[in-house]
Parts: sequence; structure tokens; C-alpha cells
Amino acid sequence: YHGRFQGNVAEVELLCLPYPTDWPARLQLYDEDRLDLLGLGSWPREGIEVACRRHPDELCRQPAFHTMAVCFNVRRPPFDDVRVRQAIMHAGDGLRTLREAQGDVVDPATGGLVPPAMAGHSPRIAPSPDPERAQRLLAEAGYPGGRGFPEVEYLAALTPNASITTAFWLDLLKEVLGVAVRVKVVDWMEYYQRLEAEPPHMGYITWAADTPDPDNFLRVAYRHIQRYFGWRHERYEQLIEEARWPADPAARLALYRQADRILVQEAAIMPYTHTPILHLLKPWVKRCPLSPLSTLSMWTSLRDTVMVPHGAEAAG
Repeated sequence: YHGRFQGNVAEVELLCLPYPTDWPARLQLYDEDRLDLLGLGSWPREGIEVACRRHPDELCRQPAFHTMAVCFNVRRPPFDDVRVRQAIMHAGDGLRTLREAQGDVVDPATGGLVPPAMAGHSPRIAPSPDPERAQRLLAEAGYPGGRGFPEVEYLAALTPNASITTAFWLDLLKEVLGVAVRVKVVDWMEYYQRLEAEPPHMGYITWAADTPDPDNFLRVAYRHIQRYFGWRHERYEQLIEEARWPADPAARLALYRQADRILVQEAAIMPYTHTPILHLLKPWVKRCPLSPLSTLSMWTSLRDTVMVPHGAEAAG
């Protein structure tokens, strides 16, 4: 690299390690000081807990531009009725349950699709837990106490924490609304094949921003929601189009916040987690700037990384 830089790293070696399900091998390399930086993105909770116990003073955590949300297929009954979607969103405090199940692995979502770390985030716009209202909405939609509610499928892609992130609130729906949901977990390839060929009643979108702007969520990610799950809204589309052009940043963000609120109020999606950047960093790495774009992969400004001598090299 021949450009300007503020760090002191002369050489970088990137190891292509096995998928995070083989996290013990990764952690062993870090234990042996063969890694200076180890990303914990997509690790199962068990692996993260072990890493934290072994290296509590070397764990770094920072927000990221990432949101995971349940999507309702509005092309298929009963989710073509907004009252059914809203009932599910009001069913209970699934966010607290999720936090208890996964600890600090994720941050529960309380806003819309735009994550808290990004400009334009709208805090506390997610529907509050209200089981009575949820039951009333479901009854108004024609399913009092869940009676007559058709069997619906929730399709999820296989991840280390898939069993936790799918079961925590489905049990809640059964308890609060009397609604049973059939869960199917498949690998990522099959998941996207199903979305193309036969979209399920319920699925999800996991979105990590490509650019640090709410447009990447509310326009680009929206295209995927529309394509696979069918939701469209004329006023929403007007807002995100208008938001692309103002030179005043505050005016742009105000338009995006209006759009984000519509997305949640119309229950097109149910945001439920934001994945932070979790990584272990050796104490001799004094500066290692990480981008909030690096949710699952450790993209860092290597040219600005600063290290000090350590181990055998320092002694010699």
C-alpha cells in the first residue's frame, strides 16, 4: 500500500477460517496469540460466552448498521389483513424474552427498520406489548381466541442461533393469541430458493447496510420486502423517493423517519434485533478503527491500525 496512512502495521495476514460453528478452533488460535483480532459475528451464544469468560478484558462491542425483522407475506391470507399483522406485533414482550435467551449477543429492536447506530433512526416506534389489544385485533379480523386461524408457516434460514430466534416469540403467539405457527429451518440456499418459488406466510429479512445512509434500508431493503412478501404502500414510496433529493440532511432524515413509521404501523415487518459488532482484540493493538458497516465480517481500516511490540519480538 503506497497511500497515506496513520498506522504502523507493515504487513497483514488474513486467515480464512472455518464457519463459526467450528468456533473452538478459532478461539484456540486466539488463545495461542496467533491472532490479534478475532471477530465473533454469527457465533452461537455458547461460543461467545466461552470467549468472554476466557478474555473478559479483550472483548469489544460496538453498534452496527444491522437489523433483523420478521416479514409477513401480504399476498397470502391471513396476513393480507393488517389487523392480523398488528395483533402479532402487540402479542407480548417477546423482545425481553429474546434478550433473556441471547443476552448481549443481540440488541432488541424498539424502533423501525433503520438501526439505532444510523442517522435517521426512530426510537420507540415499535408497537408496545399489549396482549388485550392483540386479542381484540385478532377477533376483529375473524379469529376470536385464535379459532379458525389457518395453519401458517414461518420459514427461517439456518444460523447458529436459529432455534432461539424463531422459537422465542412463536411460543408467545400460542399463549397469547391461541395461534399455532409451523416452523421450518433450512439452509441459506434453500431459503432464497423458497422465497423465489414459493414465499412462506412468514419469513425474515436480515439486512446489513452497504452504505451508511437510511436509504440503504428504507429503499434498497424495501425492494426485497416487496419482491418476496408483497407489501407496497403508495405514501411510503413517495416519501423514500422525495428523501433522495433534498440537500438539507435534516429534511432528508425527517422524510425517512416518516417512511419508517409507516413500515411499522402498517405491520409490513416486525423488527426484532440489531446485531452488534463483537470481537476480541489483543491488548497490544492500541488502535483498530472498525466501521459500523462490519456486522458479520471484520472490515477495519488497516492503514490506521496501531500496534506496539509484544511477546518474543518485544523481548528480543
